[in-house]
Amino acid sequence: MKFKIMLFIMILLPTLLFAESVGTLYKKGIEELNKKNFNEAIRIFKRIETIKKSPGIYYNLALAHWNKEEKGFAIYYLKKSLRLFPLYQRSIKALKTINKETETGETIFFIYIFSLGVLLILLIIIQILLYKKYYLKGKVNTLKILASLLILSISFASFYYSGSRLFKEKKGIVVKKVEAKVFSEPDPSSIPLYKIQEGEEVRILSTYGGWYKITKDNILLGWIKGDSVKLY
Repeated sequence: MKFKIMLFIMILLPTLLFAESVGTLYKKGIEELNKKNFNEAIRIFKRIETIKKSPGIYYNLALAHWNKEEKGFAIYYLKKSLRLFPLYQRSIKALKTINKETETGETIFFIYIFSLGVLLILLIIIQILLYKKYYLKGKVNTLKILASLLILSISFASFYYSGSRLFKEKKGIVVKKVEAKVFSEPDPSSIPLYKIQEGEEVRILSTYGGWYKITKDNILLGWIKGDSVKLY
């Protein structure tokens, strides 16, 4: 009996110590935020991130960077927060406050999630109705049931795949404080085509030698230096 208790304590102790260390660090990070020691708060929350990722950690990192007037990094961490939990309200409200352009993208994401849920519910309801019609009444028609299940499953899978591909594309936030130049080629001596502002979101088409080929609103912009953009 004593051996079992000791074994249980040995298994549980690392978990308790881990939880305590993260909780202690988190509390200290909040204290540094309140004291306006933003660099120290960022250091602490980044340390926590290596142990445990959560929407709250990224929100607090965004808050610290926003107070340092680093809009690009603030938006970057808010986006990372929503990647973990799309309904995290503090990050949604903060994004709307910081950058109204982000509202459209988040709305499209929520519509996709809602539509996916509705489709799944319809799939379940249709299967229940078919089960009642053919099985409970003794009219067993396995072929019809399997065919309808296959068609509905393929429809659901296609919708999920097409949507997930859209939202899993490589995206980044421009974090350079001054305007970042977009060039015609991955070379600073090539023709500058466009200037992009800090905090703007871009999609990454390809990479080459530390450069990103980017688009925005489905329009090809050109090439931007990798250190100007932070992927999320």
